[in-house]
Amino acid sequence: VWGIHYAWDYLSILTGGKQKGELIYGAGEPGVGKSWFFHQDALFTAIGRKVNNKFVETPVLLWSGEMKRKQVYRRFFEMMGVPKRAMLTGQMKEKDKKTGEYIDHWETYEEAKAVIMASPIYVADMMLDLKDVRAMLEREIGEHGIQQAVFDYDWLINAPGQGEIEQSQNISRGMKQIANDLDISII
Repeated sequence: VWGIHYAWDYLSILTGGKQKGELIYGAGEPGVGKSWFFHQDALFTAIGRKVNNKFVETPVLLWSGEMKRKQVYRRFFEMMGVPKRAMLTGQMKEKDKKTGEYIDHWETYEEAKAVIMASPIYVADMMLDLKDVRAMLEREIGEHGIQQAVFDYDWLINAPGQGEIEQSQNISRGMKQIANDLDISII
């Protein structure tokens, strides 16, 4: 793997990883899990892994136009094994239906919190114009050394153009140029 590792080793080996200076687009029907996939990849890329007997973390910025920062972090906790329902209801103890024993999710929550807060993942949820993306990424590179940025999703970035096709072309062209100029991987 000569690029930034994905959250999944097999995908990293298959593709060589995410390359700096390149733009990756993920497309699919609504509700198939695109956001979950890329949020999970962002989180576990930031958390890091052992590569050649050395632990490697990759600073990642995740911009979400659909979800507020709080929702994104709740999703991260869910990915780390904390049940969403327990977090939303505050019922962090539940009775296991099979054994009848009580499960305390606080320990899982505390472990997940320690891992997430120690990892170099940065979440942004503000309104965004295409003309402001470069400045935001330059600031994040300067402050946190980000090497990867995930934009979920591009249609929520305001861009110039007469209609959907022209706006989409402007977003793609602009993001590709920014990835190349700043030498980061953009998804």
